[in-house]
Amino acid sequence: MTGVSFSRYAVITDPDYFDDVANPIILYVGKDATFNDESVGASPSGMTFSDVKPGDKLIYHFDIRNFNGDEEINNVMLRYRIETDVSPLGDIPFEKKLTPNGNFANDPSGWSILGINQKIVHGYTLTIEWQGDPDGDYGQEEQTVLLIINSEQLP
Repeated sequence: MTGVSFSRYAVITDPDYFDDVANPIILYVGKDATFNDESVGASPSGMTFSDVKPGDKLIYHFDIRNFNGDEEINNVMLRYRIETDVSPLGDIPFEKKLTPNGNFANDPSGWSILGINQKIVHGYTLTIEWQGDPDGDYGQEEQTVLLIINSEQLP
């Protein structure tokens, strides 16, 4: 299963003051996924994989955007960091790799910078490959893959 966790501060304002309030936008968009080279789509509610065994491979493509539709564009300098969590850890070892699809600004601590006032898309590929003895008895394995996107406003 894949899922996304966002932390966000919200405030309700008087519509008359809306033009004076900056609008932070960071949007996760799942694109497509393959499991053992077969398309499994990218469900917004996540994906669950049962009977995972050594040699299985998940490739998942997604975007981080600073806009929502044609008119809403981020107008606050943001930085974000993506973490992955696979649980339960289970008996089957795995390797995971998160690769940016392009070259975009990062700060020295590993946060990616998401600009303002123009549409920006940062693409990523998450690859998880389960390893171990192909003849091993691992029982029924089911694992959840969670993407955690932390974001904060830059001064």
